[in-house]
Amino acid sequence: MSIFFTYKKNNFNFFIILIFFILNGLSAQVNWENLFVYYRNGQFEQLNKALNRATQTQRQTPEFLFFKSLFEKDGTKAMQQYQQVFNTAGGRLKKLAAKKLYEYYFARGLYLKAATFSDYLDNVTNTENNQAGAAIAPDEQQPAYWVQFGAFSTRANALKRQEVLKRHGINSVIKIRKINNRDFYCVWVKGRNTLADTDQIAKQIKKQMNFDYRIIKE
Repeated sequence: MSIFFTYKKNNFNFFIILIFFILNGLSAQVNWENLFVYYRNGQFEQLNKALNRATQTQRQTPEFLFFKSLFEKDGTKAMQQYQQVFNTAGGRLKKLAAKKLYEYYFARGLYLKAATFSDYLDNVTNTENNQAGAAIAPDEQQPAYWVQFGAFSTRANALKRQEVLKRHGINSVIKIRKINNRDFYCVWVKGRNTLADTDQIAKQIKKQMNFDYRIIKE
């Protein structure tokens, strides 16, 4: 009889321990929606703490890889991971990965590479706008990109650059931009709505006058 009760007691203790581990595992599950909120609000400390609570299974997901990449110090490795997320994820996560890849390549002047992700983001935005009935009429659109052919500390020098462009039939505008807390007079030529088309315009002008350029997204 004592053996029987000992057996039942051991089984009862086993099930209690099993339930505890199951409940503990469930409570350790990361809620991805919370992480998206942290990311959107710039709460990276909370985001990182939440990531550390992820289960082993969750660590194999595209969501975990994307958020963990935000804390990767090696830029090249981070971009490889964002590319992996872009290739495997969908919806909102794919869009966020595309934005990271676009920003990385654009900042480094790799405009054709950046254009791949820019086109994807434009297509997603257009689809979302069409679904919402908020498409913009073509004649109301403004170019998404400009080409900067010089940033000068004085307006006089900017006007000289503008005059050279004008002699070659190229219209430009002067925009005052703050760089390192100083005002610079930047000479901008109107681009196109796509990064790839704007890059072609910039290369043609550079070929004519050998001016270095930088593409600006407004």
